[in-house]
Formats: sequence, C-alpha cells, structure tokens
Amino acid sequence: MIRPIFNTGILLFLCASCTRVDQSAECVFESIQQDIGEQVGESVCWDRCLDEVAVPLSVEDLLKNTLSAEDVVRIALLNNRRLQATYESLGIATAQYKQAGLLKNPIFSLAYRFSTQSHVTDLIDMALMQNFLEILLIPMKRKVAQCELEATKKMVITRILDVIGETRKAFYHLQAAEKVGKLKKDILLATELSYEAAQRLFQAGNMKDLEVALHRSHYESAKMDLANWEIVVLEAREALQVLMGLWGQNISWKITETLPPFLGHRPQQS
Repeated sequence: MIRPIFNTGILLFLCASCTRVDQSAECVFESIQQDIGEQVGESVCWDRCLDEVAVPLSVEDLLKNTLSAEDVVRIALLNNRRLQATYESLGIATAQYKQAGLLKNPIFSLAYRFSTQSHVTDLIDMALMQNFLEILLIPMKRKVAQCELEATKKMVITRILDVIGETRKAFYHLQAAEKVGKLKKDILLATELSYEAAQRLFQAGNMKDLEVALHRSHYESAKMDLANWEIVVLEAREALQVLMGLWGQNISWKITETLPPFLGHRPQQS
C-alpha cells in the first residue's frame, strides 16, 4: 500500500488555499446606504440587487407626476448609469481584500520510478510545496487591501453626494431658466403689441417713421433674445436628463414651477 503522507493539518491547509473568492459586496454597500441615509436622508440602490430590495417607487412611477427636486434626486440615485458603474468598484475592492487573506494554491507533484528490485511503495514519490513567505505577508497584504477597500467606499460615498448635489443644482438651474423663459415670452408679447400699436398710429399719422422703427427694433430684439434663451433651457434640461439617466421614451417629463423659498437672512429693521 502507498504510505499516507498527508496529515490532517496539510489537508486543511490545502482546502483553505483552494477556497473560491467571494466577490459579494452587499455588506459594504449596506454600510454606504446607512451612511448616506444619516447624512442626507436619501436611499441608494444598486441595480444588480433591485430584485432583492423593496423600492418604494420606481422611475416610471415618479415620471408620471410633475417632478420636484426630491423626485429628480431619487431618479438619479436609481438610474444614473455612471453612479451604478461606480458601485462595481466595490465588488473589485472586496474581492481583492478577501483574496489578500488566502494563500496561493500549493504545488503537488508525483513521481513514479520503475524498478524490478523494490516494492511498489518505494517507487512512488509525492511532494507538496508551498511558499511559506506568503503566510508571513498575509497580515500586511490584508491591511493594504483593507485600506484600499475603505478608500473605495469613501470614493463611492463622495460620488453619491456629488450626484445628489449636481442633480439638485441642475434642477434649480432648469427651474430658473424656465421661469426666465416665461418672462421673456411676456416681454416678446408686450413688444409685439407695442409694435402693432405703433404701426396703427403711424397709419393714422400720429407717429413718425423713426419711432415705429424703434418699436420694431425692440420687437425683433425680444424675438432673438427668446430664441437664444430657449437654447439655454434645452441645454439645462438635457444636463438634468443625463444626471437622471433618462432616454428613449422617458424624456417627456416636467418639473414643478414653484421656486424654493429664499433662505437668506432678512435685513434687520431698526
């Protein structure tokens, strides 16, 4: 019979070395969810685990109504593609951290020597080789990997806060741009009526050519100003739409027209 060469410790060592690395990062992401909830009161979801988490409202549900600042932030946290791609770095960092605590697979060798003068048990050589320097480096490698995982976690939190801030800023920018656009439409209507009145007065002989030309200049300038501002509104809308990750049939959304209250300090009355 072949002499047993593996003891229980070596077998356990071999099994531990061949353990498959778990790339799950749900625990780290749950910690991020808790931090974001405590800091800004928002909830974040990873799209690869949406089926396992109960989401109060989907993007389609939110788009059915007029969007507020809170609504567009929720949509961005659910649907922003770059933000969802950032979450994937958590899986990589978690896998590297767990890999740092594992040993490389040992090298197993077997040799058979043919001889007519020895027993079979003397003709088979088996060996198990492992670089024990790897064992000494495991604590250091795990510490480095843990620092990298923490840095990745902080990076993800920072990116989430950036998306929240950028989305709110884009929302208020679009809201203000639409308000200014409506004012410019009113100005255009007023200059158009003024120009039409000037033409009637000119036909009645009560106004000079120069005055009529001045009214027309104001009217044409208002038309050009409104056309240029409509481009500003479209650009602001596109910027917010990109942050919310909307495309295709989900682009016919509207935002609320109510501007936020002024939060500055009122001057003290003497």
